[in-house]
Amino acid sequence: MFLNLLMANADEEPKSSGSSTFSGIEQSAAPQSISISLTTQPVLTGEVQQMMTGSNHQWESIAAVEKKPPSFAWGLLIGFILFVFLSFAFGSINALFASSWSEYYSDYSTTISSENSTYILVLDIQENEGFESCHGYLEEGNISYNLWCTWDDYDVDRTILYNSYCNYNCKDEQNPENEKPIGYYFQENTTVWFEEPELNNKTIRFQYAIIDFAKQEKQEAEWEREEGVFNTLCFVLPLTYIGFTVRAYRKSSAYGYGMLTIGAIMSVLPFLALIAVVILFGF
Repeated sequence: MFLNLLMANADEEPKSSGSSTFSGIEQSAAPQSISISLTTQPVLTGEVQQMMTGSNHQWESIAAVEKKPPSFAWGLLIGFILFVFLSFAFGSINALFASSWSEYYSDYSTTISSENSTYILVLDIQENEGFESCHGYLEEGNISYNLWCTWDDYDVDRTILYNSYCNYNCKDEQNPENEKPIGYYFQENTTVWFEEPELNNKTIRFQYAIIDFAKQEKQEAEWEREEGVFNTLCFVLPLTYIGFTVRAYRKSSAYGYGMLTIGAIMSVLPFLALIAVVILFGF
């Protein structure tokens, strides 16, 4: 039995116990590898000291710098700059939308004569035109002969009036109240007709004006547009200044009062300058 036990122990392989010998040299056993997962956050163990400043263990707060509200002088300066800017904008926009004058009248001059005191002149007037005015004049010696058309609607006939008067070295009877109608302008056939015995065998310088209705309508439309722009600016620009003044009051009463003061001064300054010129130089 003792023999069997010895044989069994001889068959078993010796187990590693932390060191082994080879050729009489003792070697240490290789340490086991340790794996650390990088996917998880490391956990701190033990006591962790907190950073503390000051005796009360709190961060010290830095006091904010207090801004002073804008002063009265700033209100004067900003108000003056804003007033000048708005005045410049007013003039520039008005100039941009100003209508260019378009002459819608055409003046003509001719001479007419007659041997029997009767004068007839047919005018070349187009469909979109109208007869506006007329004037005739003749001077012989110290006597002047004058005729003109009445100022009526464009679409009606006109009466032609006449008088004669003495220019110099005159007697009272040479300047009677002799204004009288002597003829007509007929709208239907655009003809001027008049008759006056005092003008017998005389050549008269005759002038008349024709109005172009299309040009007149265009000019009046430009005037209305210009007036609309002017009225809009007169309403919007003062409101703009008032809005900036209210905003200034919200920041500081002195700031707003400065803008209000300079605005009032700049508004009445042109009138004061005009009064000063009138006082110094008169009319």
